[in-house]
Amino acid sequence: VTAIRGYETGIEIDFSKFMLPETMTAEFITITRNGAAVAGEVTFKNAEANPQNKNEQFVSKVRFVPAEALATTDKVILTVSKRVKSYAGIQMESDYSQEIAIEKEPKAVVASEIEVVYNETAEITVTVDPAEASTGKKVTASVSSIIATIEPAEATLNKEGKATFTISGELPGQTMIQFAVEGMDMKPEVKVSVVEAGEKEITRNYTLSMGWNWFS
Repeated sequence: VTAIRGYETGIEIDFSKFMLPETMTAEFITITRNGAAVAGEVTFKNAEANPQNKNEQFVSKVRFVPAEALATTDKVILTVSKRVKSYAGIQMESDYSQEIAIEKEPKAVVASEIEVVYNETAEITVTVDPAEASTGKKVTASVSSIIATIEPAEATLNKEGKATFTISGELPGQTMIQFAVEGMDMKPEVKVSVVEAGEKEITRNYTLSMGWNWFS
């Protein structure tokens, strides 16, 4: 187990290797709340086909979904049995057990498609909803080409769940900015157009939901 994130609606677990799905079940992955066992199911976040056998899948990220939502005040303990197996059929060396802090879960990233005048700058604001789930988390930004640059490379979400970056138009054209929010798997991209002075500026608002499957 390499990473765990505890939310009211589920516990997300990352493994260092791809695992056999048949061992990624509520029989081998369990939680207790305030000392009592919690009923639930395990869902897969990144199931991938075995390159050598398309009828077989492996998974390295799973989510334990409780039958009833957890609370931030609950004492939650996660246990992963050593009987879980990697794609090669190898068990873990020992059981994994850890108390998990339950947090509010970020649901969406809101940003704007933007146009920047060549050799000038413009600001772009990223908002993560809900604010109480995102305050204090880090957002990193990267640009896919030399058409534009963005500063700072990393910013902290304020109490409103917002962080502001400055985009500089380096060359006319279009590029994409990718934002990565601490604790979120999604890495949404926003289009930036660098235009010559005098061209019409168009801004479109987008809500980049965690449920959209075209994010990497």
